[in-house]
Amino acid sequence: MSTPGSLVRDGARAIMEARGENHHWRYAGDEEYRALLAAKLIEEAAEARDEVLRLLIAGGGGDVSRMLSELADVTELVLALAAAFGATPGDVRNHAVVKRADRGGYEGRLIWDGPADDAAATAVTAYEEGKIG
Repeated sequence: MSTPGSLVRDGARAIMEARGENHHWRYAGDEEYRALLAAKLIEEAAEARDEVLRLLIAGGGGDVSRMLSELADVTELVLALAAAFGATPGDVRNHAVVKRADRGGYEGRLIWDGPADDAAATAVTAYEEGKIG
């Protein structure tokens, strides 16, 4: 839910006016727009996280379309933020491809638990990797 002074989607004004609602509107300058996009990205990312948590709590019985809707909002904001700094969707995608090639993705489900600075941690890692039985 948007609060006064927050950035809204371009179609929000027409939707609200069609419902007979009367609101005050203004347009952001470049610097304010970039700052509002960044704030909105955090807001929408939190909403996407909340939908993921609802799905986890529901044990897979939740509404995946709500999560996808929130992820679509995040995607829209990522692209708008990139454009606000002169980048294209292709630029974002190219950076993602390079980063994936350099560091991989997240499909491997790898979790970092901190530095292994003692012999026990090293032994556990060796055991998990099948180096010792």
